[in-house]
Amino acid sequence: KNINSYLEIGCRWGGTFILINELLRKYNPSLDAHCVDYIPASDILDIYQNKFEGNRFYYHQLESFSPYLFIRMYGDVNVPKPQTDLVFIDGCHTYFCIQEDYHRALFLGAKYIIFHDIVSSSSISSKLSWENIKKKHKKVYEFTDQYESVNGVFMGIGVIEIDKEDDCFPHFEEYYPQFFGK
Repeated sequence: KNINSYLEIGCRWGGTFILINELLRKYNPSLDAHCVDYIPASDILDIYQNKFEGNRFYYHQLESFSPYLFIRMYGDVNVPKPQTDLVFIDGCHTYFCIQEDYHRALFLGAKYIIFHDIVSSSSISSKLSWENIKKKHKKVYEFTDQYESVNGVFMGIGVIEIDKEDDCFPHFEEYYPQFFGK
């Protein structure tokens, strides 16, 4: 749905980022895509960025939980635009970090925010954070099916489609001119 920019916070090896980036580029070849992680870019990300024709995306090696995440990124000329349509959050898995990344996504005016590990028994903080965040939004989607062969509950994807009736407003109104005309 009209995605012009994408940011993934916590891309690790890059598989999910590459998959989503390629899918989005199929519909918008001029997609502005960025990913952030605290580790150096993996071989897969390096090949993806440098061996294909043209610059496919921008990799930023920064800690997602850093209070300077976007300040440091804005020192770079290749940073996410102030209006970033889609943000995927899979960085630091503490409650505080997830809340910070969620607020960063709102500051970027995200139309959609995706969360990883929303039902994972190995990440109680992710689960708790998702439970609190989804209460603030009208349009919430969850993908939590599990393989029968897996012992336990892991991963899960949560998607929020931002709506002007969401409880995160009026705090973030200035980042959503499409809703509030500011």
